[in-house]
Amino acid sequence: MTAATQRSEVPVTAELVHAILLKTGGWQGADLRVLLYYLTAAPIGGIVRETGKEIAHKLMLSEGNVSKSIKRLRDGEWITLAYSVGNVRFHKVGPQTLALTGAPAPAEQPMAEVHHLSLHRSRERG
Repeated sequence: MTAATQRSEVPVTAELVHAILLKTGGWQGADLRVLLYYLTAAPIGGIVRETGKEIAHKLMLSEGNVSKSIKRLRDGEWITLAYSVGNVRFHKVGPQTLALTGAPAPAEQPMAEVHHLSLHRSRERG
């Protein structure tokens, strides 16, 4: 499955981007750019498995500005914490953003699947 096919579950339409622009008109700094990154980096509602540092590098913004934007977006429920690994947090779009898409909230994504393997000892050991 290609990235374009994967992201087509809920399309990012001109109407959606327009609605976001109207709702975020008074925002400061890089908040809109960071929100648009979360909106387009994974299927809508999917976890963006990139750190703030990686996002800052891709958007050519300082890590501090991206960190502040992520906090403001999380406080406003535009993005939400999906999970943490140590001090590293991973987010996905939040209820404010999902409401504008008209799509239902997606099912939770597991971090990983665990499969148990049965181990059998060989009787031929000598």
